[in-house]
Amino acid sequence: HLALGAYGGCVRSAGNVELINSTITSCSVHSEAPATSKFKAYGGGIYANGNVTLTGSTVSGNSATSANYSVKGGGIFAGGNVLATHSVISGNYGKGAGTLGGGIHARTGSITLSYSTISGNTMKSVSVDHGAYGGGIYTPSGGLTASYSTISGNSVLNGAGFAAGGAIYTRGSLTLRKSTISDNYSSVAIGGIAAFLLGSANTNHFYMLASTVSGNSSGGLVGGIGVNSATTKIYNSTIAFNTAAGATANSEVYGPGLTLNAAYGPISATLSSNLISNNTYDTGIEADLTTANSSTHAITFNAAPANNFIRTSYVPAAAASQLPDDTLTGSCPLLGTLRNNGGPTLTHALLSGSVAIDHGNNAKNLKEDQRGVLVDAMPFKYPLPSGAVADIGAYEVTQADIVFNGAFDGCPDLP
Repeated sequence: HLALGAYGGCVRSAGNVELINSTITSCSVHSEAPATSKFKAYGGGIYANGNVTLTGSTVSGNSATSANYSVKGGGIFAGGNVLATHSVISGNYGKGAGTLGGGIHARTGSITLSYSTISGNTMKSVSVDHGAYGGGIYTPSGGLTASYSTISGNSVLNGAGFAAGGAIYTRGSLTLRKSTISDNYSSVAIGGIAAFLLGSANTNHFYMLASTVSGNSSGGLVGGIGVNSATTKIYNSTIAFNTAAGATANSEVYGPGLTLNAAYGPISATLSSNLISNNTYDTGIEADLTTANSSTHAITFNAAPANNFIRTSYVPAAAASQLPDDTLTGSCPLLGTLRNNGGPTLTHALLSGSVAIDHGNNAKNLKEDQRGVLVDAMPFKYPLPSGAVADIGAYEVTQADIVFNGAFDGCPDLP
């Protein structure tokens, strides 16, 4: 589809679109407008003014490009909500002067994923004034909920401008349950999840439960998660092996693992039974949890008992409170490589001798760890806890298992 304003490479609807056991692939939209014009390219595969619903369907290998103006939704653009169940959005591409959502862009609605995969999507900016946001997913306000899903191998690239959120960029709330965000990349900032509302305080929530954020990378600041949501709660999750090239900006420290940024408003952070470790700068220095701009607005942490393992952290005294005083630090958690350990998503196993074994909690009363699904029945295959006390992180060692294994990813030396 070649036009001054291009919408929907294969499917264009003034209303809703619903696909069941269908495939949309190798479609494209391109706008070849003069530099003085503002013509857009939206929805390389699907454009819907209303909602998009996918069940058992695939949207792959589509593209949306514009010579001089904005691109939204390399795979899918929806004016309303996007709901994907047992579906795949992969290998879609967008390039233009301001690009949002390589896989999915939802203009005013929310995005809900269940047992779905968002992988290998790319957004690239060719403008100094406009950036690339959300290699996998971009949602301006409606927020994202992902359950039992994988978001991996997506990227945002800055041909000329800014780039953030290799996997996800949301300006609304985010809820992540039993999902894995892995191996995503941003050439400038926040390789994994950017839950960030710029310019003002917000009432958004960031809620992460029994999930893994691993192996994401940034050419600048923050490899794993950057969040400024007013209410941030993370339970029984693992944040590990994320990397970033940069360490500081405007005298603030931004770590490669999890960074809480209070530039625009205060943050209330609840951390419970999380394993945050092995997140490093390109120099090899580890920094797993950091806070930024806590002298501008308060960052307040929950009190003990919290049962977190955070190998290294940087929380300035200017923060309203420090990490819970029962936080375990320092030792190497002996994490296995990210792999299929059972269940619908990849996880890091805890290997024998890990300090995380039997030192966590189950404050949310989960029946199983990240690997368990709703249809599971007793006796559970991945019980939480297995034994009297839960493990720390997204993976629970079954007490009957033989866990003596030396094949773990090591830890850098601490200063």
